[in-house]
Amino acid sequence: PTIKTPSLPYTNIQNQLVNASRRHFTSKGGSGSGGGGDKKEKMTFLQRFLAPKEMPPRYTPKWYGEMVLLCAVFAITGSSTMVLVR
Repeated sequence: PTIKTPSLPYTNIQNQLVNASRRHFTSKGGSGSGGGGDKKEKMTFLQRFLAPKEMPPRYTPKWYGEMVLLCAVFAITGSSTMVLVR
């Protein structure tokens, strides 16, 4: 008996779970009361820049780009901290 294994890292059920609960870098809890759809249009550049971003699906080029960015930021800040502490 041959068992077929999925060629992708996620199975269909796992993809549905990931899509059901989107991952964010930051929590959704923010200041102010809940807003409508037009609130997004009225946001300033800084508010849009600092707003929570949706994580791309795993193992896609965008996801790898985000992980490289995170690792680079933590490598630079960690190295700088060690230099200052010493």
